[in-house]
Amino acid sequence: MSNTARSSRRKEPAWPWTIACAIAVLGVLRLWTSAARGTFGSDECFHAAAMHALHDMHALPRVLPQFYSGFRYFYHPAFHVLGAVWLTLFGERGLHVLPAAITSATLALLLSGVATGTRTSGAWAALALLTVVSYTQFGTRLYADGLVVLMFAALSGAWCALMAAPTRGRAAALGALAGIALLAKFTALLWLVAFAAGLIVALLRRERARAEALALACVLAVAITLPWWWRNSALFGSAFYPAGAPDVDRALQALNTHRYSDPPLALLWACVREAWLPFALAVAALFTGARRSGSRTALLIAALFALGVSVFGPYAALRHLDAFVVVVLIAATPLLAARLSARASAMLTFLLAAAALTSLLRMDDPRADQEPPAELAPAFQAVRTFTPQDARLLSLWTYDTAYHTGRQATWPIPWGQEGHPVRLFRAPTATALVTAMDEERIGWLLVPTEPDSGAFDSANHPADFMARLDTLLAQGLLREAWSSDDLRLLGRTRAR
Repeated sequence: MSNTARSSRRKEPAWPWTIACAIAVLGVLRLWTSAARGTFGSDECFHAAAMHALHDMHALPRVLPQFYSGFRYFYHPAFHVLGAVWLTLFGERGLHVLPAAITSATLALLLSGVATGTRTSGAWAALALLTVVSYTQFGTRLYADGLVVLMFAALSGAWCALMAAPTRGRAAALGALAGIALLAKFTALLWLVAFAAGLIVALLRRERARAEALALACVLAVAITLPWWWRNSALFGSAFYPAGAPDVDRALQALNTHRYSDPPLALLWACVREAWLPFALAVAALFTGARRSGSRTALLIAALFALGVSVFGPYAALRHLDAFVVVVLIAATPLLAARLSARASAMLTFLLAAAALTSLLRMDDPRADQEPPAELAPAFQAVRTFTPQDARLLSLWTYDTAYHTGRQATWPIPWGQEGHPVRLFRAPTATALVTAMDEERIGWLLVPTEPDSGAFDSANHPADFMARLDTLLAQGLLREAWSSDDLRLLGRTRAR
Protein backbone atom coordinates (compact mmCIF):
# COMPACT_ATOMS: atom_id res chain seq x y z
CA MET A 1 0.00 0.00 0.00
CA SER A 2 1.35 3.43 -0.93
CA ASN A 3 1.98 6.21 1.60
CA THR A 4 -0.91 8.18 0.06
CA ALA A 5 -3.29 5.25 0.50
CA ARG A 6 -2.16 4.74 4.09
CA SER A 7 -2.73 8.42 4.80
CA SER A 8 -6.20 8.27 3.22
CA ARG A 9 -7.12 5.25 5.32
CA ARG A 10 -5.91 6.99 8.52
CA LYS A 11 -7.98 10.10 7.75
CA GLU A 12 -11.11 8.06 7.10
CA PRO A 13 -13.62 8.75 9.92
CA ALA A 14 -14.67 5.74 11.96
CA TRP A 15 -18.22 6.78 12.84
CA PRO A 16 -19.89 5.89 9.48
CA TRP A 17 -18.48 2.39 9.76
CA THR A 18 -19.56 2.12 13.40
CA ILE A 19 -23.13 3.17 12.60
CA ALA A 20 -23.28 0.74 9.66
CA CYS A 21 -21.97 -2.11 11.83
CA ALA A 22 -24.62 -1.45 14.48
CA ILE A 23 -27.44 -1.43 11.93
CA ALA A 24 -26.03 -4.52 10.20
CA VAL A 25 -25.96 -6.39 13.52
CA LEU A 26 -29.59 -5.39 14.10
CA GLY A 27 -30.50 -6.62 10.63
CA VAL A 28 -28.71 -9.93 11.06
CA LEU A 29 -30.41 -10.54 14.43
CA ARG A 30 -33.78 -9.80 12.84
CA LEU A 31 -33.13 -12.24 9.99
CA TRP A 32 -31.55 -14.86 12.23
CA THR A 33 -34.51 -15.04 14.62
CA SER A 34 -37.01 -15.22 11.76
CA ALA A 35 -35.05 -17.97 9.99
CA ALA A 36 -34.55 -19.99 13.18
CA ARG A 37 -38.27 -20.41 13.84
CA GLY A 38 -39.25 -21.12 10.24
CA THR A 39 -40.51 -24.31 8.59
CA PHE A 40 -39.02 -25.25 5.25
CA GLY A 41 -41.41 -24.78 2.36
CA SER A 42 -41.35 -25.12 -1.43
CA ASP A 43 -37.81 -25.12 -2.91
CA GLU A 44 -36.28 -24.98 0.56
CA CYS A 45 -37.37 -28.61 0.99
CA PHE A 46 -35.44 -29.57 -2.15
CA HIS A 47 -32.30 -27.81 -1.00
CA ALA A 48 -32.50 -29.33 2.49
CA ALA A 49 -33.04 -32.82 1.04
CA ALA A 50 -30.09 -32.40 -1.33
CA MET A 51 -27.88 -31.27 1.56
CA HIS A 52 -28.92 -34.31 3.55
CA ALA A 53 -28.15 -36.57 0.57
CA LEU A 54 -24.65 -35.13 0.16
CA HIS A 55 -24.11 -35.33 3.92
CA ASP A 56 -25.14 -38.98 4.07
CA MET A 57 -23.53 -40.17 0.81
CA HIS A 58 -20.36 -38.04 0.89
CA ALA A 59 -20.89 -37.78 -2.86
CA LEU A 60 -23.18 -36.17 -5.41
CA PRO A 61 -26.31 -38.25 -6.05
CA ARG A 62 -27.35 -39.07 -9.60
CA VAL A 63 -31.04 -39.02 -8.69
CA LEU A 64 -33.09 -37.82 -5.72
CA PRO A 65 -35.72 -40.59 -5.68
CA GLN A 66 -38.18 -38.82 -3.37
CA PHE A 67 -38.92 -36.06 -5.90
CA TYR A 68 -40.61 -36.11 -9.30
CA SER A 69 -40.58 -39.88 -9.90
CA GLY A 70 -36.80 -39.76 -9.52
CA PHE A 71 -35.34 -36.26 -9.95
CA ARG A 72 -32.01 -36.05 -11.74
CA TYR A 73 -29.45 -34.17 -9.70
CA PHE A 74 -28.11 -31.64 -12.16
CA TYR A 75 -28.26 -28.67 -9.78
CA HIS A 76 -25.17 -26.57 -9.15
CA PRO A 77 -23.58 -28.24 -6.12
CA ALA A 78 -21.74 -25.43 -4.28
CA PHE A 79 -24.70 -24.45 -2.10
CA HIS A 80 -25.51 -28.05 -1.27
CA VAL A 81 -21.89 -28.88 -0.44
CA LEU A 82 -21.83 -25.88 1.90
CA GLY A 83 -25.11 -27.05 3.42
CA ALA A 84 -23.80 -30.58 3.93
CA VAL A 85 -20.78 -29.21 5.82
CA TRP A 86 -23.05 -26.89 7.81
CA LEU A 87 -25.33 -29.84 8.61
CA THR A 88 -22.36 -31.77 9.97
CA LEU A 89 -21.37 -28.87 12.20
CA PHE A 90 -24.74 -27.63 13.42
CA GLY A 91 -27.37 -30.28 12.70
CA GLU A 92 -30.82 -30.07 11.17
CA ARG A 93 -31.94 -26.90 12.94
CA GLY A 94 -28.71 -25.27 11.93
CA LEU A 95 -29.80 -25.43 8.29
CA HIS A 96 -32.55 -22.93 9.06
CA VAL A 97 -30.07 -20.19 9.94
CA LEU A 98 -27.59 -20.93 7.13
CA PRO A 99 -29.11 -18.17 4.92
CA ALA A 100 -28.72 -15.65 7.74
CA ALA A 101 -25.11 -16.77 8.23
CA ILE A 102 -24.42 -16.23 4.51
CA THR A 103 -26.02 -12.78 4.71
CA SER A 104 -23.79 -12.02 7.71
CA ALA A 105 -20.73 -12.99 5.67
CA THR A 106 -21.77 -10.72 2.81
CA LEU A 107 -22.34 -7.76 5.11
CA ALA A 108 -19.04 -8.44 6.88
CA LEU A 109 -17.23 -8.50 3.52
CA LEU A 110 -18.73 -5.14 2.58
CA LEU A 111 -18.07 -3.57 5.96
CA SER A 112 -14.44 -4.71 5.91
CA GLY A 113 -13.81 -2.43 2.93
CA VAL A 114 -11.94 -5.20 1.12
CA ALA A 115 -14.36 -5.20 -1.83
CA THR A 116 -14.88 -1.44 -2.01
CA GLY A 117 -11.43 -0.16 -1.08
CA THR A 118 -12.46 1.88 1.98
CA ARG A 119 -14.52 1.15 5.06
CA THR A 120 -16.75 4.18 4.48
CA SER A 121 -17.76 3.07 0.99
CA GLY A 122 -18.18 -0.45 2.32
CA ALA A 123 -20.48 0.88 5.04
CA TRP A 124 -22.55 2.69 2.42
CA ALA A 125 -22.82 -0.48 0.33
CA ALA A 126 -23.91 -2.56 3.33
CA LEU A 127 -26.53 -0.02 4.40
CA ALA A 128 -27.94 0.31 0.89
CA LEU A 129 -28.10 -3.47 0.49
CA LEU A 130 -30.16 -3.76 3.68
CA THR A 131 -32.86 -1.61 2.04
CA VAL A 132 -33.43 -4.18 -0.74
CA VAL A 133 -36.44 -6.19 0.43
CA SER A 134 -35.87 -9.19 -1.81
CA TYR A 135 -32.34 -9.53 -0.44
CA THR A 136 -33.35 -9.35 3.22
CA GLN A 137 -36.24 -11.75 2.62
CA PHE A 138 -33.94 -14.39 1.20
CA GLY A 139 -31.59 -13.88 4.10
CA THR A 140 -34.08 -16.11 5.93
CA ARG A 141 -34.77 -18.65 3.18
CA LEU A 142 -32.78 -21.72 2.23
CA TYR A 143 -32.11 -20.73 -1.38
CA ALA A 144 -28.81 -20.51 -3.24
CA ASP A 145 -29.25 -16.85 -4.11
CA GLY A 146 -27.66 -15.56 -0.90
CA LEU A 147 -24.51 -17.52 -1.69
CA VAL A 148 -24.52 -16.13 -5.23
CA VAL A 149 -24.70 -12.58 -3.84
CA LEU A 150 -21.75 -13.34 -1.55
CA MET A 151 -19.72 -14.76 -4.43
CA PHE A 152 -20.52 -11.81 -6.70
CA ALA A 153 -19.46 -9.42 -3.94
CA ALA A 154 -16.17 -11.26 -3.49
CA LEU A 155 -15.65 -11.44 -7.25
CA SER A 156 -16.23 -7.71 -7.62
CA GLY A 157 -13.58 -6.93 -5.03
CA ALA A 158 -11.14 -9.41 -6.58
CA TRP A 159 -11.79 -7.99 -10.05
CA CYS A 160 -11.05 -4.43 -8.95
CA ALA A 161 -7.93 -5.55 -7.10
CA LEU A 162 -6.62 -7.32 -10.19
CA MET A 163 -7.40 -4.36 -12.43
CA ALA A 164 -5.45 -2.11 -10.06
CA ALA A 165 -2.42 -4.41 -9.81
CA PRO A 166 -2.47 -7.53 -11.98
CA THR A 167 -0.47 -10.27 -10.28
CA ARG A 168 -0.61 -14.05 -10.47
CA GLY A 169 -1.83 -14.28 -6.90
CA ARG A 170 -4.74 -11.96 -7.58
CA ALA A 171 -5.49 -13.77 -10.83
CA ALA A 172 -5.57 -17.09 -8.98
CA ALA A 173 -7.92 -15.64 -6.36
CA LEU A 174 -10.22 -14.21 -9.01
CA GLY A 175 -10.25 -17.46 -10.97
CA ALA A 176 -10.93 -19.57 -7.88
CA LEU A 177 -13.82 -17.34 -6.82
CA ALA A 178 -15.26 -17.44 -10.33
CA GLY A 179 -15.01 -21.23 -10.39
CA ILE A 180 -16.90 -21.51 -7.10
CA ALA A 181 -19.50 -19.03 -8.36
CA LEU A 182 -19.96 -21.11 -11.52
CA LEU A 183 -20.68 -24.09 -9.26
CA ALA A 184 -23.34 -22.01 -7.49
CA LYS A 185 -25.41 -20.55 -10.35
CA PHE A 186 -25.49 -20.24 -14.14
CA THR A 187 -25.54 -16.46 -13.70
CA ALA A 188 -21.80 -16.58 -12.97
CA LEU A 189 -21.17 -17.38 -16.63
CA LEU A 190 -21.41 -13.63 -17.14
CA TRP A 191 -18.13 -13.30 -15.24
CA LEU A 192 -16.43 -15.37 -17.93
CA VAL A 193 -17.81 -12.88 -20.44
CA ALA A 194 -16.31 -10.08 -18.33
CA PHE A 195 -12.97 -11.88 -18.23
CA ALA A 196 -13.00 -12.30 -22.00
CA ALA A 197 -13.94 -8.65 -22.58
CA GLY A 198 -11.23 -7.46 -20.20
CA LEU A 199 -8.70 -9.72 -21.89
CA ILE A 200 -9.54 -8.32 -25.32
CA VAL A 201 -9.24 -4.75 -24.08
CA ALA A 202 -5.92 -5.52 -22.40
CA LEU A 203 -4.57 -7.08 -25.61
CA LEU A 204 -5.69 -4.10 -27.66
CA ARG A 205 -3.95 -1.76 -25.21
CA ARG A 206 -0.90 -4.04 -25.08
CA GLU A 207 -1.20 -4.41 -21.32
CA ARG A 208 0.57 -7.73 -21.12
CA ALA A 209 0.46 -8.23 -17.33
CA ARG A 210 -3.28 -7.60 -17.17
CA ALA A 211 -3.96 -9.82 -20.18
CA GLU A 212 -1.96 -12.69 -18.69
CA ALA A 213 -3.70 -12.31 -15.32
CA LEU A 214 -7.17 -12.35 -16.88
CA ALA A 215 -6.28 -15.35 -19.04
CA LEU A 216 -5.05 -17.22 -15.96
CA ALA A 217 -8.22 -16.35 -14.04
CA CYS A 218 -10.40 -17.54 -16.91
CA VAL A 219 -8.51 -20.82 -17.31
CA LEU A 220 -8.63 -21.52 -13.58
CA ALA A 221 -12.38 -20.78 -13.36
CA VAL A 222 -13.13 -23.14 -16.24
CA ALA A 223 -10.82 -25.81 -14.83
CA ILE A 224 -12.67 -25.76 -11.50
CA THR A 225 -16.06 -26.05 -13.18
CA LEU A 226 -15.14 -28.45 -15.99
CA PRO A 227 -15.60 -31.69 -13.99
CA TRP A 228 -19.15 -30.62 -13.15
CA TRP A 229 -19.94 -29.82 -16.77
CA TRP A 230 -18.43 -33.13 -17.87
CA ARG A 231 -20.47 -35.03 -15.25
CA ASN A 232 -23.76 -33.50 -16.41
CA SER A 233 -22.90 -34.12 -20.03
CA ALA A 234 -22.06 -37.76 -19.35
CA LEU A 235 -25.09 -38.45 -17.13
CA PHE A 236 -27.79 -36.25 -18.63
CA GLY A 237 -26.69 -35.39 -22.16
CA SER A 238 -25.89 -31.70 -21.68
CA ALA A 239 -23.07 -29.93 -19.84
CA PHE A 240 -25.42 -27.04 -19.07
CA TYR A 241 -28.45 -29.16 -18.22
CA PRO A 242 -31.33 -28.35 -18.29
CA ALA A 243 -30.22 -26.06 -21.12
CA GLY A 244 -29.91 -28.38 -24.11
CA ALA A 245 -31.65 -31.20 -22.23
CA PRO A 246 -32.36 -34.12 -24.58
CA ASP A 247 -35.30 -35.24 -22.43
CA VAL A 248 -37.16 -31.92 -22.43
CA ASP A 249 -40.92 -32.02 -22.95
CA ARG A 250 -41.37 -28.98 -25.21
CA ALA A 251 -45.12 -28.66 -24.75
CA LEU A 252 -44.85 -28.87 -20.97
CA GLN A 253 -41.89 -26.48 -21.00
CA ALA A 254 -43.97 -23.88 -22.85
CA LEU A 255 -46.73 -24.14 -20.23
CA ASN A 256 -44.25 -24.06 -17.37
CA THR A 257 -42.35 -21.06 -18.72
CA HIS A 258 -45.58 -19.14 -19.23
CA ARG A 259 -46.73 -19.97 -15.71
CA TYR A 260 -43.53 -19.12 -13.86
CA SER A 261 -41.92 -16.34 -15.90
CA ASP A 262 -42.63 -12.67 -15.23
CA PRO A 263 -42.77 -10.18 -18.13
CA PRO A 264 -39.18 -8.86 -18.45
CA LEU A 265 -40.00 -5.18 -18.29
CA ALA A 266 -42.35 -5.69 -15.34
CA LEU A 267 -39.58 -7.59 -13.55
CA LEU A 268 -37.07 -4.85 -14.32
CA TRP A 269 -39.44 -2.20 -12.98
CA ALA A 270 -40.04 -4.26 -9.83
CA CYS A 271 -36.28 -4.44 -9.31
CA VAL A 272 -35.92 -0.67 -9.76
CA ARG A 273 -38.70 -0.10 -7.20
CA GLU A 274 -37.18 -2.45 -4.64
CA ALA A 275 -33.55 -1.42 -5.19
CA TRP A 276 -34.19 2.26 -5.85
CA LEU A 277 -31.51 3.37 -3.42
CA PRO A 278 -28.66 1.31 -4.98
CA PHE A 279 -29.76 2.55 -8.40
CA ALA A 280 -29.82 6.12 -7.15
CA LEU A 281 -26.24 5.71 -5.90
CA ALA A 282 -25.26 4.29 -9.30
CA VAL A 283 -26.76 7.27 -11.13
CA ALA A 284 -25.08 9.69 -8.72
CA ALA A 285 -21.74 7.97 -9.27
CA LEU A 286 -22.08 8.19 -13.04
CA PHE A 287 -22.99 11.89 -12.88
CA THR A 288 -20.19 12.95 -10.55
CA GLY A 289 -17.34 12.34 -12.96
CA ALA A 290 -17.19 8.56 -12.67
CA ARG A 291 -16.50 8.27 -16.37
CA ARG A 292 -12.88 9.12 -15.59
CA SER A 293 -12.45 6.38 -13.03
CA GLY A 294 -11.49 3.34 -15.06
CA SER A 295 -12.22 -0.20 -13.90
CA ARG A 296 -14.92 0.58 -11.30
CA THR A 297 -16.86 2.66 -13.79
CA ALA A 298 -16.61 -0.17 -16.31
CA LEU A 299 -17.76 -2.63 -13.64
CA LEU A 300 -20.71 -0.41 -12.74
CA ILE A 301 -21.87 -0.06 -16.34
CA ALA A 302 -21.37 -3.78 -16.98
CA ALA A 303 -23.39 -4.71 -13.87
CA LEU A 304 -26.27 -2.45 -14.89
CA PHE A 305 -26.22 -3.89 -18.39
CA ALA A 306 -26.07 -7.49 -17.13
CA LEU A 307 -28.99 -6.84 -14.79
CA GLY A 308 -31.04 -5.42 -17.66
CA VAL A 309 -30.26 -8.42 -19.88
CA SER A 310 -30.93 -10.99 -17.15
CA VAL A 311 -34.61 -10.10 -16.85
CA PHE A 312 -35.12 -11.64 -20.29
CA GLY A 313 -33.85 -15.06 -19.16
CA PRO A 314 -36.28 -17.94 -18.63
CA TYR A 315 -37.72 -18.18 -15.11
CA ALA A 316 -36.01 -14.92 -14.11
CA ALA A 317 -37.10 -13.74 -10.66
CA LEU A 318 -36.47 -10.72 -8.49
CA ARG A 319 -34.11 -12.61 -6.17
CA HIS A 320 -31.86 -13.52 -9.12
CA LEU A 321 -31.11 -9.83 -9.67
CA ASP A 322 -29.75 -9.16 -6.18
CA ALA A 323 -26.32 -10.44 -7.22
CA PHE A 324 -26.07 -7.63 -9.77
CA VAL A 325 -27.33 -5.08 -7.24
CA VAL A 326 -24.43 -5.86 -4.90
CA VAL A 327 -21.97 -5.43 -7.77
CA VAL A 328 -23.56 -2.07 -8.57
CA LEU A 329 -23.03 -1.01 -4.96
CA ILE A 330 -19.41 -2.20 -4.83
CA ALA A 331 -18.66 -0.26 -8.01
CA ALA A 332 -20.65 2.89 -7.23
CA THR A 333 -19.90 3.64 -3.57
CA PRO A 334 -16.10 4.04 -3.95
CA LEU A 335 -16.68 6.39 -6.88
CA LEU A 336 -18.89 8.55 -4.71
CA ALA A 337 -16.52 8.38 -1.73
CA ALA A 338 -13.68 9.66 -3.90
CA ARG A 339 -15.66 12.71 -5.05
CA LEU A 340 -17.90 13.83 -2.21
CA SER A 341 -16.79 16.39 0.33
CA ALA A 342 -16.64 15.46 4.01
CA ARG A 343 -19.95 17.22 4.63
CA ALA A 344 -21.67 15.51 1.70
CA SER A 345 -20.26 12.15 2.78
CA ALA A 346 -21.65 12.65 6.27
CA MET A 347 -25.08 13.56 4.88
CA LEU A 348 -25.06 10.47 2.67
CA THR A 349 -24.12 8.29 5.64
CA PHE A 350 -27.06 9.61 7.68
CA LEU A 351 -29.42 9.18 4.72
CA LEU A 352 -28.35 5.57 4.12
CA ALA A 353 -28.43 4.73 7.82
CA ALA A 354 -31.93 6.15 8.16
CA ALA A 355 -33.13 4.27 5.08
CA ALA A 356 -31.64 0.96 6.26
CA LEU A 357 -32.95 1.34 9.79
CA THR A 358 -36.42 2.29 8.56
CA SER A 359 -36.48 -0.66 6.17
CA LEU A 360 -35.52 -3.11 8.94
CA LEU A 361 -37.98 -1.70 11.48
CA ARG A 362 -40.86 -1.68 8.99
CA MET A 363 -40.06 -5.11 7.63
CA ASP A 364 -42.82 -7.68 8.07
CA ASP A 365 -41.94 -11.28 8.82
CA PRO A 366 -39.55 -12.01 5.91
CA ARG A 367 -40.73 -15.63 5.86
CA ALA A 368 -44.45 -14.86 5.82
CA ASP A 369 -45.06 -16.03 2.25
CA GLN A 370 -42.46 -18.83 2.40
CA GLU A 371 -44.00 -20.96 5.13
CA PRO A 372 -46.02 -23.97 3.92
CA PRO A 373 -49.77 -23.19 3.60
CA ALA A 374 -51.66 -23.97 6.81
CA GLU A 375 -53.94 -26.47 5.07
CA LEU A 376 -50.98 -28.71 4.21
CA ALA A 377 -50.15 -29.61 7.84
CA PRO A 378 -53.21 -31.87 8.40
CA ALA A 379 -52.84 -33.21 4.87
CA PHE A 380 -49.26 -34.27 5.56
CA GLN A 381 -50.35 -35.90 8.79
CA ALA A 382 -52.94 -37.86 6.80
CA VAL A 383 -50.30 -38.90 4.28
CA ARG A 384 -48.10 -40.21 7.08
CA THR A 385 -51.08 -42.01 8.65
CA PHE A 386 -52.74 -43.62 5.63
CA THR A 387 -49.94 -44.30 3.13
CA PRO A 388 -47.15 -46.88 3.32
CA GLN A 389 -43.53 -45.80 3.61
CA ASP A 390 -42.81 -46.59 -0.05
CA ALA A 391 -45.87 -44.74 -1.37
CA ARG A 392 -45.59 -42.42 -4.33
CA LEU A 393 -48.07 -39.53 -4.43
CA LEU A 394 -49.09 -37.10 -7.09
CA SER A 395 -48.86 -33.74 -5.32
CA LEU A 396 -48.57 -30.23 -6.66
CA TRP A 397 -46.69 -29.44 -3.42
CA THR A 398 -44.03 -31.95 -4.42
CA TYR A 399 -41.03 -30.79 -2.41
CA ASP A 400 -43.08 -30.06 0.71
CA THR A 401 -44.92 -33.38 0.55
CA ALA A 402 -41.81 -35.50 0.15
CA TYR A 403 -39.76 -33.62 2.74
CA HIS A 404 -42.42 -33.44 5.46
CA THR A 405 -43.94 -36.92 5.02
CA GLY A 406 -40.99 -39.08 4.03
CA ARG A 407 -42.96 -40.38 1.01
CA GLN A 408 -42.13 -40.02 -2.66
CA ALA A 409 -43.98 -37.16 -4.33
CA THR A 410 -44.22 -36.38 -8.01
CA TRP A 411 -45.65 -33.87 -10.45
CA PRO A 412 -45.06 -33.14 -14.16
CA ILE A 413 -42.04 -30.94 -14.90
CA PRO A 414 -40.43 -30.31 -18.30
CA TRP A 415 -37.16 -32.19 -17.68
CA GLY A 416 -35.14 -34.18 -15.19
CA GLN A 417 -37.71 -36.89 -14.38
CA GLU A 418 -37.12 -40.60 -14.50
CA GLY A 419 -40.89 -41.08 -14.96
CA HIS A 420 -43.55 -39.19 -16.89
CA PRO A 421 -46.43 -38.21 -14.59
CA VAL A 422 -47.67 -35.72 -17.18
CA ARG A 423 -49.41 -38.75 -18.72
CA LEU A 424 -52.05 -38.47 -16.00
CA PHE A 425 -53.08 -35.03 -17.22
CA ARG A 426 -52.96 -35.98 -20.87
CA ALA A 427 -55.05 -39.10 -20.37
CA PRO A 428 -58.25 -38.72 -22.44
CA THR A 429 -60.37 -41.04 -20.28
CA ALA A 430 -60.62 -42.24 -16.72
CA THR A 431 -59.42 -45.67 -17.82
CA ALA A 432 -56.34 -44.17 -19.46
CA LEU A 433 -55.69 -42.13 -16.31
CA VAL A 434 -55.73 -45.11 -13.96
CA THR A 435 -53.56 -47.07 -16.41
CA ALA A 436 -51.03 -44.20 -16.38
CA MET A 437 -51.14 -44.19 -12.57
CA ASP A 438 -50.29 -47.88 -12.46
CA GLU A 439 -47.52 -47.65 -15.03
CA GLU A 440 -45.98 -44.63 -13.28
CA ARG A 441 -46.34 -46.41 -9.90
CA ILE A 442 -48.44 -43.58 -8.49
CA GLY A 443 -50.73 -45.10 -5.87
CA TRP A 444 -51.96 -41.93 -4.15
CA LEU A 445 -53.10 -38.42 -5.06
CA LEU A 446 -53.20 -35.31 -2.87
CA VAL A 447 -55.62 -33.02 -4.69
CA PRO A 448 -57.89 -30.07 -3.89
CA THR A 449 -61.56 -30.64 -3.18
CA GLU A 450 -62.53 -28.30 -6.04
CA PRO A 451 -61.04 -28.11 -9.56
CA ASP A 452 -59.07 -25.13 -10.80
CA SER A 453 -60.36 -23.05 -13.67
CA GLY A 454 -58.90 -23.33 -17.14
CA ALA A 455 -56.91 -26.00 -18.93
CA PHE A 456 -53.81 -27.68 -17.53
CA ASP A 457 -51.06 -25.06 -17.21
CA SER A 458 -48.38 -27.24 -15.55
CA ALA A 459 -49.37 -26.28 -11.99
CA ASN A 460 -53.12 -26.75 -11.54
CA HIS A 461 -55.91 -29.34 -11.33
CA PRO A 462 -58.21 -28.72 -14.30
CA ALA A 463 -61.87 -29.69 -14.27
CA ASP A 464 -61.53 -32.55 -16.77
CA PHE A 465 -58.77 -34.19 -14.70
CA MET A 466 -60.80 -33.87 -11.50
CA ALA A 467 -63.89 -35.25 -13.24
CA ARG A 468 -61.94 -38.37 -14.24
CA LEU A 469 -60.87 -38.83 -10.63
CA ASP A 470 -64.53 -38.67 -9.60
CA THR A 471 -65.33 -41.30 -12.21
CA LEU A 472 -62.63 -43.59 -10.81
CA LEU A 473 -64.02 -43.04 -7.30
CA ALA A 474 -67.48 -44.02 -8.51
CA GLN A 475 -66.05 -47.11 -10.20
CA GLY A 476 -64.26 -48.14 -7.01
CA LEU A 477 -60.82 -47.86 -8.61
CA LEU A 478 -59.94 -45.02 -6.23
CA ARG A 479 -60.95 -44.47 -2.62
CA GLU A 480 -60.96 -41.38 -0.45
CA ALA A 481 -58.71 -41.99 2.54
CA TRP A 482 -58.99 -38.50 4.03
CA SER A 483 -60.43 -35.10 3.24
CA SER A 484 -60.70 -31.57 4.61
CA ASP A 485 -62.40 -28.41 3.40
CA ASP A 486 -59.49 -27.78 1.02
CA LEU A 487 -57.79 -31.09 0.19
CA ARG A 488 -58.43 -34.79 -0.12
CA LEU A 489 -56.17 -37.81 -0.22
CA LEU A 490 -57.15 -40.45 -2.76
CA GLY A 491 -55.67 -43.93 -2.97
CA ARG A 492 -55.69 -46.66 -5.59
CA THR A 493 -57.88 -49.48 -4.38
CA ARG A 494 -55.06 -51.80 -5.34
CA ALA A 495 -52.51 -49.45 -3.74
CA ARG A 496 -49.09 -49.69 -5.26
